[in-house]
Formats: sequence, structure tokens, C-alpha cells
Amino acid sequence: HLKGTICKVLRDTSTDLKLKKICDQIAEEMEELISSLQIMKELNVLQMFYNGHVKFLNEEEEQDFLRVTGEYGRSAENRLGAKAGSTLQELAGIAQEKACLWRGKAAAGWMMSGTYVEAATVAARSCEEMYYHLNALCEE
Repeated sequence: HLKGTICKVLRDTSTDLKLKKICDQIAEEMEELISSLQIMKELNVLQMFYNGHVKFLNEEEEQDFLRVTGEYGRSAENRLGAKAGSTLQELAGIAQEKACLWRGKAAAGWMMSGTYVEAATVAARSCEEMYYHLNALCEE
């Protein structure tokens, strides 16, 4: 994130339009890379789940995990279990709540298997990314 911060400072303080454009391109490419890494982590824990290596506490938790990781659709509404037509603010709030919920499960998972903790951590990070993007859209 240090490189992203440097790009942001350069973009925000420079008067050179070419430099601003380059910084925007670097920031966009960094965001795409980070997102693709998260998608790979989601696919990995989904594979562990379908191979029987991740057990959830109950059916509701399992369904929420599958929803958050995109098994029922990749839209924010689908991943957050929100009703169609939810506002960006509502979606951001749901994403933030789910991120806290999954982060708590990961932290309290010391009695659970390592694969459970990994799955909860990935779900939390997915929700955090959704919150970040949705919140940014709310501010525009």
C-alpha cells in the first residue's frame, strides 16, 4: 500500500497531467492485482469446502460463506444477500457488518480448524473489499 500512497500523493499534488495519468494507471493496475489475488483466495477456500476440508458451525453460516464468495452470483446484492434495488449506502452498511462478523469468527476460531479460520478470514476480506468499493461509490 505504500506504493499506492505514493501514487496518490503524486497524483494529488502534481500539476503535470502526464504524471497524474501515469499515477492513475498504476493505482488501477494495483487494484486489479489485489482483487485478482482475493478472487484466487476465494476459489481456494471454495475448493477446500467442496472437498470437505472446511466445516461451518451451521447451515446459515455455510450459506452466508457461499454467498459472500460469489457462489450465488457476483453482484453486490447477491454476495451480501441484500434485496434487489438496495442503495449503495445500504449495501456498504451490510458489507461492513458482514466484514466485522466474519473477522470476529476468524479471531474466535482458535478452537476451530485452520481451514475454518482461513475461510472466515477470506470471507471477511471479501466483505471488506466490497465495503471499500461501495463506500467509495457513495462518496462520489
